[in-house]
Amino acid sequence: GCVDGIQFYEIRRWDGQSLAGMDVDVRFRLLSHLEFQSLAEASGLVPARLYGHYSRVSFEPDKSPVMIWVLRGTPPEGERHG
Repeated sequence: GCVDGIQFYEIRRWDGQSLAGMDVDVRFRLLSHLEFQSLAEASGLVPARLYGHYSRVSFEPDKSPVMIWVLRGTPPEGERHG
């Protein structure tokens, strides 16, 4: 199923005073590694890197809390070199 919610951002000064805030409606669905890779490739994107944490450690399916993908576009037919 999908997740619906509101994500809230707030910018504060060093002393804690709020300078600005913003609400963003979000809707997403969690995908498995293979589901995401299949969708990316079907869209013409090629996985270049896959990290398992914001510190850029390698993705480990049973341990990593997140998937951070680096994807590259493929050139349209007729524009490929090599």
